[in-house]
Amino acid sequence: MKFPIFNISKNCNGCAACVIIAKNQFEIDKNEKAFVKKQPETEEEFQNCIKAITVCPIDQISYILDDTNPILADSKIKETLDKYPDLIDVLMNISSRFKIIQNPIMYNTLIRFTTFNDFAKYTHVPVCEILILVNEHLGLKDSFLDKNPDCKH
Repeated sequence: MKFPIFNISKNCNGCAACVIIAKNQFEIDKNEKAFVKKQPETEEEFQNCIKAITVCPIDQISYILDDTNPILADSKIKETLDKYPDLIDVLMNISSRFKIIQNPIMYNTLIRFTTFNDFAKYTHVPVCEILILVNEHLGLKDSFLDKNPDCKH
């Protein structure tokens, strides 16, 4: 079964209610904000994520139904991060060069036009490696690899 993709807004207050309910799916980062560390893969994990939505005191957890379009090399980084803000931590763990996205001026100007392929060149990390990690976090790895068989190696 394919489960929805869960996201936590950048406006999270770090209360950790979601972590208490679904500790396998949510975690608190170094900035004391919750993020999705793993998308649900079982019915139990999915139900725990739904419960986390109901206990979030400021309604910052959401999910997207039926989003089967993986992130691709030509996907714009800003557009992707606006849709999936929890991917910021995933990218930061790939390369310290992704820290540029934390600068609001760079994020709203240069990053607006930058694709994952462009950033792969800038970070010296293979685009397939970046995209596999990003799509895996969103539960779209299989869909991504089906459309990009060259990245299976």
